Amino acid sequence: MLVAMTPDLLLQSEHIAQTGLPDLTQPQYLNQLADRLPLALAIFALLAIGLGAGMALFNFSLRNYPPNVVIGDWVMQSAQLMRGLQQIFLVTAIVLLGFGLCSTLANRQSNWEQARVAQKTPTLAAGELIQQSSPQVSYITQEPFTYTTQLDGKLVKVQDKRDVTRQSSVSGSNLQVTISPLKTNTSNSNNFTLDFRGDYQITNPIGTTNRFVFQIAPPTGYSLLQNFEVERNGKKLASTSPGEYRFPLQIAPGSISKLRVNYRAQGSPQWVYSAKAGSLDNFRMTIASSVPRLNFVSDVAPTKTTTNGDRQTFTWAFDRDASVQKPFGVAIGAPVAAQTGTLPLLLLLAPGIFGWWMLLLCLSIPMRLQDIAISGLAFFAGMFALTYFSRIGDFVSVWSGVSIVLLLLVWGLGRGNWRIALAAIISTLVGAVIPIYSFSIAEGSSVNGTRGMVLSAVALLSVFWLVARNWYDWYRLEPSERPLPERSHSEPEAIFTRHDLLEESAKYNQLNPGSPTQEEIERRRLRDEGIENK
Repeated sequence: MLVAMTPDLLLQSEHIAQTGLPDLTQPQYLNQLADRLPLALAIFALLAIGLGAGMALFNFSLRNYPPNVVIGDWVMQSAQLMRGLQQIFLVTAIVLLGFGLCSTLANRQSNWEQARVAQKTPTLAAGELIQQSSPQVSYITQEPFTYTTQLDGKLVKVQDKRDVTRQSSVSGSNLQVTISPLKTNTSNSNNFTLDFRGDYQITNPIGTTNRFVFQIAPPTGYSLLQNFEVERNGKKLASTSPGEYRFPLQIAPGSISKLRVNYRAQGSPQWVYSAKAGSLDNFRMTIASSVPRLNFVSDVAPTKTTTNGDRQTFTWAFDRDASVQKPFGVAIGAPVAAQTGTLPLLLLLAPGIFGWWMLLLCLSIPMRLQDIAISGLAFFAGMFALTYFSRIGDFVSVWSGVSIVLLLLVWGLGRGNWRIALAAIISTLVGAVIPIYSFSIAEGSSVNGTRGMVLSAVALLSVFWLVARNWYDWYRLEPSERPLPERSHSEPEAIFTRHDLLEESAKYNQLNPGSPTQEEIERRRLRDEGIENK
């Protein structure tokens, strides 16, 4: 499996290196690891020498201590302390190595999730933007003017009237824009259609003229424009000259005229409306689209945003005298995955979850060093499998399968004792399985604290289990129920009966201080059989 995943682990490493997390496939991190390796080995050697010396002193004192309760208790506590130091050292080493593995997997998973989302929405080049400008309205009126001319050799002032064009604005706008992807050639970034329908209202507040001109330019930035037309009362208007898009109107003084502009454009799904620094009166614009990652642009936030499944609707509404300096509308934002990032977060927290699980196991059942090492390999192999199998399956289903395998493996910690095996299963459920299941909760629920409440409940269950196990003796394991050490075929059977003899001897001395201890009886029997010093 590791060989099969190697090409994927080496994919797009230049982007992942920028995250700042340790990545075992990056040369710079490998160089840093190589620089710090001598110091780590020196610390490891000192710890190993210290632990070895402590164990040697312990074994030496074990051979010669007298049958004294105080000495026996001290020896037993020293043995437990040495065993605990070894376990702590091994768990720490596994956590550090696991963090390197999990951070590498988290980088790869995050990059894969973002690439998957980016595939659903084509990457658009800079400048791929369709922009529609607001229309301009003007009216023609006659104004008096005076000019001087020469008549019969004399200069004469003449009073006359001439046509003057004055600028006005629309008194109301209602725009409907629908953006939808085409069903063919999905790899093309311009593979979107845009249906525009704009209803404009023009009021004639001037009682001296009825001649108006409505001018609207087609959008810019499109790749194809179709059916661009201006209608009045259902009739298509003709422009004064081709290419100018100027439409003369006759509007009676004090009356209102309504115009509709329609067109269909093909190109980028990014569309904005420009008011050209003019005022917007009774303005309303609605943009509906099912394009992923579409959001409003500029500083003009929509008045209302609604979502219905995959369809989003953005609405801007201004009552009167609204001045907008910048174009506003919708555009595709950065490729950020919705409902992603859960698994990378879990991978970063996995070493901590493993440490919590090991704490529960070590405080619940007898754990040998090889048990801790095997448990660490099983846990991080499960995280490795969860990372890659979740790409082809559901997170809950994949972790359910991994959990079943992990629980079957943990059952073997009992080594034939079902009470120890059941304690290991309980510790695994509250220490590893359920905490990882909590990460399957949706992001929207986690905002409300659901995931945190689940993790808090699991922590309380773990504490309750440890208290019941160690303080109230509700699930007490007697020394006779503890598994014996692994035996060697060359050693006699009698030597293995000394397992947990110190604990049994101390307990027996407390109950029968005047009687010979179990250790003394065993020593005498071994001496009589002649195998004590072999």
